[in-house]
Amino acid sequence: DGGFTWNEIGNYLPRGLWCSRIETSNFRDGRGYLSLTGYRDDDFRTYLYRSEDSGRTWESIKGNLPDESVNVIREDPANEDVLYIGTDTGVFVSLDRGESWEVLQSGIPISPAHDLVVHPRDNDLVVGTHGRSIYVMDIEPIQKLTGEIRNKSIHVFELDDVREYRTWDRDPSAVIRETRIEPLNIHYWMSDKGDVKVTVKDSNDVVVRRLKDTGHRGINVLQWDLEVDRDVELGRQLKKANKQIDKIKKDIAKLDKPADKESKQAEPDPESDESGDKKESSAEDKEKDRQKRSRLNLDLKNAKFEVEKIKQVMDEPKTYGDLPEDTRVNMIRKIYVSGGKYKVEVKSDKGSHSVTLQVGSADSGGRGRSRTE
Repeated sequence: DGGFTWNEIGNYLPRGLWCSRIETSNFRDGRGYLSLTGYRDDDFRTYLYRSEDSGRTWESIKGNLPDESVNVIREDPANEDVLYIGTDTGVFVSLDRGESWEVLQSGIPISPAHDLVVHPRDNDLVVGTHGRSIYVMDIEPIQKLTGEIRNKSIHVFELDDVREYRTWDRDPSAVIRETRIEPLNIHYWMSDKGDVKVTVKDSNDVVVRRLKDTGHRGINVLQWDLEVDRDVELGRQLKKANKQIDKIKKDIAKLDKPADKESKQAEPDPESDESGDKKESSAEDKEKDRQKRSRLNLDLKNAKFEVEKIKQVMDEPKTYGDLPEDTRVNMIRKIYVSGGKYKVEVKSDKGSHSVTLQVGSADSGGRGRSRTE
C-alpha cells in the first residue's frame, strides 16, 4: 500500500544477516530474489533465495555456487530463466532460474562485483567492481539461449552487421593512423568441449577466411578481426574493376556507332518549322552525347587507375619483402572484408551451424542483426 503498512517476510530466513539485495521479478507477480550476507561476522557462506509468493516462503537457489558472499542479484529483463549475481570474486549466471550456476568472467579480473545493471536497450551487462573499474559485457546470446538451443550440439548466434573497411585504395600510413578496426564477436553454443573450424564464404561460395577455436560447453566467443585472405579479396576487387572497364568501353562504343539506317530519311523542307525543331533537337542530342562521352572517359581513367592500384597492393609482399620486420609490417596493408553478404559456418565433429553476415559500405554505418540459417 505504498509503504503505509509493513509485514515481516523473513521469518523463515537465517537471522542476523545483512540483506545485500532484493530483486522483484518483471515476469510474475509475487516472484522475488534475495541475497543475504554475513561477511561482517566472518560468515562467508552463500545465502541466495527465491520466493514465488511475495516472501511468505523462500527456497534456496545456491545450487552449485561456492561459499562466498553474494553482493547483488539481478533478473534478466528479456529472459525470466536467466539470473546474474555479483559475489566477492566475480560474476555468475544461471540459465535455469537458480537451479545451477556458471562463472561469467569473460575478461573481468577476480574482484568483488558490487552492482550489476542490464542495459535495456543495448542488451549489455554492466558490472561495477570494488576497485577494479567498470566492465560492460554483451549478453544478448545469453538472453537468447533457449532450451531448444541448449539441446543442440552446436549453434551460432545472430551476428551484428558490420561496415566494410577499405584499406587497399589508401596510403599505408593513412591506414595506420585513421583505421580503427572493430572486431566481430562470433558467439556460438556447444554442448560439449571440442575443436571447431570457422569458415567465412562470400556470395559465390568462395572462402575468404578460415579460423580455428577450442570450444567449451556453453557459450563461446571467437573474435574475428575482419581480416580476409589478401589474394582472394584483392583478386575479387581486380575482377570487379576489370568488369567495370569492359562495361565503360561498351558504353563508349555505343556512342561512337554511326547513326542507323532509320535516321537516313529524306530531309524535310528546310523552310518548314519542323526542320528547325529537328536541327535544334539534333544539336541538343549531340551535346548530351558529348557530355556523356566525357563522363565515361573520366570513369574509364579512374577504373584503370584502380586496377593499377590493386596490382600495386597485391605486389606489396614482394615489394617490401626485404625491409626490416618492424617496417615491413607497416607497409604491407592488411585487407579486410568488403561489402556484401557472407556465410559464417562454425563446424565441430558433432555438427555445424551457419548464419548470414551482412557487410555494408563505410557510409551505411550502424549495426543490425543477421539472419540465421
